[in-house]
Amino acid sequence: MILAAHVVPAASVSYASLAPETQGGALTTATAKKEPAKGRFSTFQFDQKIFAWEGGRFKLRLKENPILILNPANLTVEMKDWGLELNMGSAPELPRYIVRRFLFLWSQAQNNALSETDAQSWEKILGLVDMQDFAVQQSEPRYIEGQLLAIRDVLRVQWHDGTFCYIPREFTSRFDLLNEGEFFSAFVKFGRNDEPIAIDRVLPVAAPAVA
Repeated sequence: MILAAHVVPAASVSYASLAPETQGGALTTATAKKEPAKGRFSTFQFDQKIFAWEGGRFKLRLKENPILILNPANLTVEMKDWGLELNMGSAPELPRYIVRRFLFLWSQAQNNALSETDAQSWEKILGLVDMQDFAVQQSEPRYIEGQLLAIRDVLRVQWHDGTFCYIPREFTSRFDLLNEGEFFSAFVKFGRNDEPIAIDRVLPVAAPAVA
């Protein structure tokens, strides 16, 4: 669990021993030294806003660093607004639990199965997560047709709806079989600003009939 190096707890943690790892300052242990006063909490900022899963294929992007609340009475860590609480022993796995919590609430919301408590957390989380980016990642490639207008340093195409687009270099090999001016079909996944972020199955097709 990475805490920003410049962050100072809102209250001193004299009752706990926070042992950082050599690399990255990960919070690994918290051993009580004496009985803490009830209601005495420490607040930290989690120094991470992007959480990946499936080997980095997907990424959950937060708009701001999460706030963690350490409860010294029972040595747990709560993530503010997420309805997520872990014991200190599980704290290094916080990124994994953040993704699990988000995907669980997202799935429940899709099925209209959120409990009242989870619905409150989900409403807050929607304002903390880059949902547009998440939606793009979850979207599937769609069938589209177009015309390859230019084969130079950068490929330029015109889609069937009349819009123009430069093809990112990492996808130029998909068009190796096409000749300049030829029409084609493909399965394309678009990101923000309608930029292709995945292109597959590019095939030449007949020119559309002139009306």
